[in-house]
Amino acid sequence: MAEALGSAVAPLKDRIGNDMSEWTWGKIHQTNRPHWLSNAYSWAKELEGPAMPLGGDGDTPLAASYSHADPFGISGSSVARYIYDLSDWDNSRWIVPFGASGHPASPHFADQSTTWADVEFIPMTYSWDKIEGSAETSQTLSPAE
Repeated sequence: MAEALGSAVAPLKDRIGNDMSEWTWGKIHQTNRPHWLSNAYSWAKELEGPAMPLGGDGDTPLAASYSHADPFGISGSSVARYIYDLSDWDNSRWIVPFGASGHPASPHFADQSTTWADVEFIPMTYSWDKIEGSAETSQTLSPAE
């Protein structure tokens, strides 16, 4: 038993330190997956979002599974989460792990990360007047003449 306990504790000491009061699941169970292009292109590391501590595992409602090859790093989880209010579409909510932009230079590239990790949501509006009223910018696409 002592040998088994020592084998289980050693990786935690290596990763978190000797103070067991600091040992939390979120300190070792984090999102931190490399972007699929990172191995081929050094610039693709910019596309990786921040590492976020997350609860859950493969058998919990907050699914955040890991592989046996990397028993702490999250390899799969719920990504986009939606709550639709069919009686009031403007009362609907959503969240994604990073943000609404795929461009790393955008302020919206990873601005939803903490909200997503905290299992909270942001408004998702449907009424055009509310969409226009909350828009930070707008674009007009015109066909070439």
